[in-house]
Amino acid sequence: MAEITPQPPTINGSCLCGTIKYHITGSPALKILCYCQNCRKSTGSLGMANSIYHRSNLTISQGHDTLRTYKDSATDSGSPVDRSFCGNCGSNLFCENKEKGPGLVIVTSGTMDLEDGQSWQPVMEFYCKDKKTWLETNLETKKFETVPAALENL
Repeated sequence: MAEITPQPPTINGSCLCGTIKYHITGSPALKILCYCQNCRKSTGSLGMANSIYHRSNLTISQGHDTLRTYKDSATDSGSPVDRSFCGNCGSNLFCENKEKGPGLVIVTSGTMDLEDGQSWQPVMEFYCKDKKTWLETNLETKKFETVPAALENL
């Protein structure tokens, strides 16, 4: 009798208007909350909830022509971040820092359509120096004042 090899997990996602659809296979290398000024401004919120995947795990299945990218070169690290969003509804979808994370893509967790049994919980928090003092996450995460250098080895 042949052994059944489990299929890697797949998560589907989309922008707010549904024009851009994607899917990711496999598990993320990391799940983080980022409170840096650029993530706050990009989302218009307290920060950004992100999953970091190998770029090869992401497939954009619909809406390539609507995907827009802003090159964010005013980052704290000095490395530009490509921030991709829907040109129709403005949903932030993906980020790439090709200098610090070549071959990696950051997927915004708010755009993931999690199914029963799928969940999202961060394991790290970045830029805690910029986190609002009244914001308490009540999670046992590793907290960093900025971004740890070790991320370059994912």
